[in-house]
Amino acid sequence: MRRSSPPPTSSEDRGRRQFGLARCYIQLSQYDEATKILEGLREIVPAQRAEVSFQLARVHLGQGDYESAERLLGEALEQLADQPGSDLNFSARSTLFWALWSQGKYEQARPVAELLFLAAGWAGRPDYLCAAKLAFAYSNRFNGDLSLAVKLAAEAVDHARACGDPFREVD
Repeated sequence: MRRSSPPPTSSEDRGRRQFGLARCYIQLSQYDEATKILEGLREIVPAQRAEVSFQLARVHLGQGDYESAERLLGEALEQLADQPGSDLNFSARSTLFWALWSQGKYEQARPVAELLFLAAGWAGRPDYLCAAKLAFAYSNRFNGDLSLAVKLAAEAVDHARACGDPFREVD
């Protein structure tokens, strides 16, 4: 019996698989492997430069290089300017908040938190609301409104529970 060869895959299919592999490497903190794949993806799927920039930013965050992460997230958001409601736009903006916050750039982080809060309100998704309210809670704590910060943090926990994601630890 002769085995047939698998059907050829498109560059889009290969790109999706490669992104998945890069994400796995990032989750495993194998940043050099993730970087190799992501750098290669710039050539394979140039239309997804924003995704490449976002994933490379996650690599830099994992390595503690917040300035490079901030720069890459800025690039991703520029490329996503025409997609304000996309998941990638929200994720990049949320990650940018934490990159700024981690560097002590609290004043720069506040407008990012405000945009997240607005976007989450429009989307009405519990995962967005959780991320946005937590960022906004941190921002309000920095600005001295502890009461609002505690309220927002409690609401973020409620939204995290509503997501039902088994990997979210909220208690």
